Amino acid sequence: MTGPDFRSRQRKLVASMGKKGLDASLLSDPTDVMYYSGYAGLSDDHFFLLVTGKDKPLLIASPLSNEAPHRYEHTALLKKMKDLIEILKPYRKIGFDEEAMSSARFMFLKRSRIRLEPFGDQMKEPRIVKEPWEIEQIKRAVSVTKKVMDAAKHGIFGLTELEASNMIKSEMWKLGAEPAFDPIIASGSQTGFIHHRPNGRVIRPGDLVLIDIGCRLNGYCSDVTRMVCKKPDKDLLKLAGDMKIIDDAITRKLRPGTKAKEIDSLQKSLFRKLGYKEYHRFGHGLGLSVHEDMGDVLKPGAVVTVEPGLYIENRIGFRKEEVVLINKKSCEILTKNI
Repeated sequence: MTGPDFRSRQRKLVASMGKKGLDASLLSDPTDVMYYSGYAGLSDDHFFLLVTGKDKPLLIASPLSNEAPHRYEHTALLKKMKDLIEILKPYRKIGFDEEAMSSARFMFLKRSRIRLEPFGDQMKEPRIVKEPWEIEQIKRAVSVTKKVMDAAKHGIFGLTELEASNMIKSEMWKLGAEPAFDPIIASGSQTGFIHHRPNGRVIRPGDLVLIDIGCRLNGYCSDVTRMVCKKPDKDLLKLAGDMKIIDDAITRKLRPGTKAKEIDSLQKSLFRKLGYKEYHRFGHGLGLSVHEDMGDVLKPGAVVTVEPGLYIENRIGFRKEEVVLINKKSCEILTKNI
């Protein structure tokens, strides 16, 4: 299977620029830069990709990224931000990502009379529908996550939550991947905290444990949540049963042409019917970023998560998360064997 066709991606971006009357785009989100050029720097690096349609996109970075010219031939290493102005001056209107660009850089460019136009949604829109190569990378990331999850389900008891989190990250690195985000390991009543930060609580054999993990492989992410409990009681079995009702109903709704807000509405009605408070939407898009836009209407090739969460305040939380590929007629659960 051939890799990404960056020129095709760039042409689509240029066409979108034309519709907005832009003659350049300045990409500042590292995942956008990777999507359109293949270049990936360190997490703390700051760099841009200038796309004009006339020349090959220009990677703009600091001298600290002096390896960049060896990995991407059309590169400019700038010592000062003011040098960026000279590069941008020839362009009348430049699209930018209003969420990814820092306010300091935005204000600097505006003061220098660079005309910036919001364009972030259009930059990211092509990423919603995945190419076959991208889907294969997500499947590979899911495969690694399965191995790590299998190890975690049996190896976390007796460890603190923080130790379990570190063990999971170590397993990912051993398998050639990296954590897509800090693992969420929550035990006992702490399962009720949605984005719980693992702490020094020891995970005991009778505990309910929430394991929310994802790895990144070749740039693409997985994101899976499972609940583990050796001795489920009646209340937990009730939660699991209600979760299955909600999960199955949402999954049946995942079809091309379905509006995302319709699925949100379905979740809301199911929660209300079963007597639960809703804290977050049914899921999110997945790809180069853990959280991506899934679009207003589901399309074949989109990859989304389904993660309804049931939380009883100060007592317990129960969440199950699947990675789902929207195909031509329905959907495929990529994580059903985890």
